[in-house]
Amino acid sequence: MISSGNYYAKQTASSFYRQACVFFSLLAMLTIGWVLPAAADFAFMEDDFESYTSGARLPEVAPWTDVEPGNITYGRQLTVRSSNNVYPGDGSRTVPVSPYASGSQMLEFWDNGTTRAIHAKSTFSAPSGVHYPITVSLDYRIDEEWDTFAGGWRAVIEDSDGGSANGYYINLISGSDPDNLSLSYIDGLTQTHTLLTLDRGVWYHLDIILEQPDGTKSQPGGQIAVSRWDDGDANPTFVGTFDITSRAGFNEIDTLAFTWGSPAALGLWYLDNVHVVPEPASLFLLAVGGMLLLQRRKR
Repeated sequence: MISSGNYYAKQTASSFYRQACVFFSLLAMLTIGWVLPAAADFAFMEDDFESYTSGARLPEVAPWTDVEPGNITYGRQLTVRSSNNVYPGDGSRTVPVSPYASGSQMLEFWDNGTTRAIHAKSTFSAPSGVHYPITVSLDYRIDEEWDTFAGGWRAVIEDSDGGSANGYYINLISGSDPDNLSLSYIDGLTQTHTLLTLDRGVWYHLDIILEQPDGTKSQPGGQIAVSRWDDGDANPTFVGTFDITSRAGFNEIDTLAFTWGSPAALGLWYLDNVHVVPEPASLFLLAVGGMLLLQRRKR
């Protein structure tokens, strides 16, 4: 015979268990049906270059905190372009914007000079309570008709308080031979590691996943997931995932810059759909845990 006290305790525990199942199930539905598709809503910074005047140089407005737009007189310019108004801007040919997202504009990096090159830099802060890993995603394309490349072009993801050469140095374009350009990164020993040979005239999508620093400025790792979208294809092709390490340790990522590898950088390439977002994997796992808990209870 079960005493009234034990019976009440078991009923209370069972009620609590059912409520927990309902809570986690609702959390699962919200996470899968709302949080994951809306991950971009939590972006630390983002730009699809749709809000600017086509044909004008990129202005130094949010999210860009430091812009060197160049001067066409000296053979360099950072210009917002639409697919029907690309360099040299006379409509003689078109370059399609990235098919990975809607919109009709992209950012054009053109440099044929021999001194300081163009760059765009964004400094941001993560919302309170958001943790690593975080993902920097972007689309870029090397112009298929431009033959002069030198100095390299890179994405620098770093801690503004961490001194020089901290964080991640991702060389979006390495090399001077237009038929042998590559994606690479620079490690803590300043060694360059080639990840992938690039084709011109192809849109590449990168998801750069950055691991949690431990606060001691040790060198965390990360990964780059790469896919490509050739003109005329209905869907992108997944290329692969590559391991990377940071150039040096850091405490907190708060800066993303697209810049030259050396002051003599040359080239013509396009950037689109830049996002820095928290990785939603931890939220997804929490939701899946709730669903498994409910499934176990049903048995």
